[in-house]
Amino acid sequence: MNRRAVSEIISAVIVITVVVAGLGIYTGLSQQRILGDTLSVKETIEQQNNRISEMLEHLDMFVYNIADEEVGIFVHNSGFKNITMSQLIVNGTVAESPSNFYVRDLSGLDIAPDNKTIPVRKTSEIVLDYDGTSITNIANIVIRTESGKIIQITNNTD
Repeated sequence: MNRRAVSEIISAVIVITVVVAGLGIYTGLSQQRILGDTLSVKETIEQQNNRISEMLEHLDMFVYNIADEEVGIFVHNSGFKNITMSQLIVNGTVAESPSNFYVRDLSGLDIAPDNKTIPVRKTSEIVLDYDGTSITNIANIVIRTESGKIIQITNNTD
């Protein structure tokens, strides 16, 4: 009998080569995913640090003119960074457009560049042009910052 077969050594080398190649591909793909997750963790830590640095103190709230439907909310930024508002919610209703609220300093000048930033260690006024049914019954205002922090201001005056 004259049989030709692959020797055991050659077959073992082929199996080891296939296994090593498969592990190499798996390692390369999983490394990309691990690095992607690592960047996400880094971004999450930075975002959390930004949230911790945002501290806002509510001082007072005034209704200027019921006919003009304008409310002034005086706040002091006692945090370590400027607070930029991305969304404002009044009594559970989202302000229709970003032009419905803006920030100005105590002298009455709008704060540049976007009028949505409360400067660090400054007392500022958030002006709310509220087109609601009654601006005299504002129970709470929720500010969402660009870093995702939610700051709630409750109106305790009746």
